[in-house]
Amino acid sequence: MFKLLFLALTASTAVVACSEPVATPNDGGESTVAPSACRVDQTPDTSTSPVAPGTSVRLTVVCAGGAVTAYQWAGGSTTNTADPFIDVAPAASTFYSVVASNRAGFAVATTQVLVIASAVDAGMPDRGATDSAGSDAGHVDSHVDDAALPPVNYCTVNDLFHLLPWPASGQVRPSTSGFSDEIVSFQITVPYTFSPPLNIEHLGFMRIAEVPGSAVTGREITVSRNACDFQSGNYLSSGLGTGDTAPAVNYTVNNPDGSLAVGGQFNLMSGDTVYFNVRNYNAGAYTCPDATCEVLFDFATPNRY
Repeated sequence: MFKLLFLALTASTAVVACSEPVATPNDGGESTVAPSACRVDQTPDTSTSPVAPGTSVRLTVVCAGGAVTAYQWAGGSTTNTADPFIDVAPAASTFYSVVASNRAGFAVATTQVLVIASAVDAGMPDRGATDSAGSDAGHVDSHVDDAALPPVNYCTVNDLFHLLPWPASGQVRPSTSGFSDEIVSFQITVPYTFSPPLNIEHLGFMRIAEVPGSAVTGREITVSRNACDFQSGNYLSSGLGTGDTAPAVNYTVNNPDGSLAVGGQFNLMSGDTVYFNVRNYNAGAYTCPDATCEVLFDFATPNRY
């Protein structure tokens, strides 16, 4: 399992890499080891037998490591819970992700896709399928939208990962500590409700700068639905091969048709989980001239103003 980063969400907060938990006296019966290697099981299993819209599906989290005391869900109208399961009944194919935690730390976010069957009228074309006469054939189509495809974890044991909650203040600037040849991946999940209210024509941004005192360094970034992703080729935004010393992207939320018109490079929808990935490389060459080249991740939401 790759390393996790934990930080307090205040301006210019340092990201500190966590080593393996050290056994300490157990206070109140709580675990001193973070949960790990979590998976989400679904009953019934929609991945093998898609279900009708509105069918109740139970998602159950199973983890190794220390005992879990809280579960943070995303991808539906879900909330934090002390129970290892939730019951959902989505109307369309979607995903749910969960982060299990206890006082010792967090497990890597785990995602499960629920596949919902949608009836297609007999006159509607089957994508790429024809009958024996060569005409389009109607069928029951079970598909998952691109945004709901299960993410791939490209992170290695040496890479750095941080779950970044949507900031109530509208903007946070966490910084790294010990960043050299690893990949740093920030996970962001868009909420369903916003305070202040969301104006879909407003822009948010994600950008990188050097921590004061660190060397100016050319870097590569991607914004992807996959953690530590510099290889899938399926990016919302990419700065591969640019060597930009201050890479930045603008985005909108819940404005799929008007994002480009207002200056967004991509649009996110409520429930979307994306990863801002950064590395000290350019076109395959390591770019950090010092032992470490720390970055400050400046993340601002479009509902901050």
